[in-house]
Amino acid sequence: MSPQDLIHVPTSEHDPAFDEWFAQLCTSSGLTQGSHHGRIDYRAAGKIVANAEDDGAVTLKVPLEEQHALLHQHPDLVRLPAGWSKYGWTTVRLQSLERTHVRELLASAIETVTSARQPDR
Repeated sequence: MSPQDLIHVPTSEHDPAFDEWFAQLCTSSGLTQGSHHGRIDYRAAGKIVANAEDDGAVTLKVPLEEQHALLHQHPDLVRLPAGWSKYGWTTVRLQSLERTHVRELLASAIETVTSARQPDR
C-alpha cells in the first residue's frame, strides 16, 4: 500500500485533485467519460457505471449487499438516491475513503454493470 492509498479528505470539503485522480482511475479501468444530466459520468459498454455529483460525491451501481454494507460501515458518507437505490445506485463521498477502497468499489460497480443482464435502470 502506498502513502497515496492512505489519503483522507474531510467529508465537508470537495477536493478537485480527487476528481482528477478518480477520472484517471476510471479511464485506466477502461471506462469512457460521458455526460448525464449535465454531470460527468463514466460508462462501460454504453452503460453508466459512475456519475459525478455536484458536491464531489459519486453515484455508483453496486450489488445491493454491498450497498447495505457501505451504508452500515460509512453512514456519514453514503446516501441512497430516491427511487434508484433499489437498483443498487449508491451515492458515496469517495474522496473520504482510502483509495484502495475506492478502487474496489469502482471494480465492483464495473462488474455489476457489465455482468449478466441487468434491469435497464
